[in-house]
Amino acid sequence: MMRMESSPSGKKFPFGALGNGWREKQAFPKAASLRKAERRKYQRITYVWPIRFCELNGKPSALLHIAKSKNLSQSGMKITSIVPLERNAIALLDLNGKALAENISVDEILMVLEGRVLVEVAWRHLNLESRLFEAGLRFIEKKKRRDYETLIARAIAINN
Repeated sequence: MMRMESSPSGKKFPFGALGNGWREKQAFPKAASLRKAERRKYQRITYVWPIRFCELNGKPSALLHIAKSKNLSQSGMKITSIVPLERNAIALLDLNGKALAENISVDEILMVLEGRVLVEVAWRHLNLESRLFEAGLRFIEKKKRRDYETLIARAIAINN
């Protein structure tokens, strides 16, 4: 006699015919949901906020460009801008420090001044449809402050 199994709707099928992972989802519901989750150290939060930035490497510029943040995590943020950022560059972000502190812990982030943060450009991408640049920015940790003293001095000198 052939073994039968039931689907969620109650229909009977030969054992193994429901090969779409239904049985696995029933036996291991948490494992099935974990596979769908992102594999990140910190969860991303939707965080749409205007920010200003300037690149500190290369030619010194006192001009702060306008961008919009898209999401935020404890380790960094994603921004959209019309101005490109070089990959691996160090940049200064001028943002709402209170709003940032409400969403993540800022204890380990290198803050230059109130609301100003040093970041490293982890990746960048040009969206060909919108002609906007997207960039992934990684927050620099406080414990690395000694490595960035010259850039911190340059960031403090920017007054706009």
